[in-house]
Amino acid sequence: MKCKKNPEDSILQSACSNAIICALQRHLEEQITSLNKVRTPGKINMDVIDNYIDLHIDRKIRVSELAGLVFLSSSQFFDRFRQQNGLTPQHYILNKRLKGAQEALQNTDTPLVDIAARFGFTNQSAFTRAFTQYLNISPARFRRAAKHGDS
Repeated sequence: MKCKKNPEDSILQSACSNAIICALQRHLEEQITSLNKVRTPGKINMDVIDNYIDLHIDRKIRVSELAGLVFLSSSQFFDRFRQQNGLTPQHYILNKRLKGAQEALQNTDTPLVDIAARFGFTNQSAFTRAFTQYLNISPARFRRAAKHGDS
């Protein structure tokens, strides 16, 4: 690292380099300490998984993507996830999609086709099928019942 005003001042260069290294080391130590507090050995950090799902809920999410977030192979992730949550990753994602859609139906007038797209369903028909299977009521009827219950 050369300093522009004193390019040949080796003491200044050394001091600048040491300051940068110390700052980076302190930052890394803080990151490691916070990870150790949050993470229980052998457990998947669900905050990381939930944040990723929420950010990408409008598209297909692969198990390999989620596994990569927590530095596991797909098969290790799948087994740990199912053991930890009692659901497969795909079923967990579907539940999050449907809960989000349920909330949108209750709190907005957004058309069903837009809700379907927003929560990652290929079309309104796929959304209606999944929602009806999940709650035993169609999205349109659910919305009407929610609005009727609010009055």
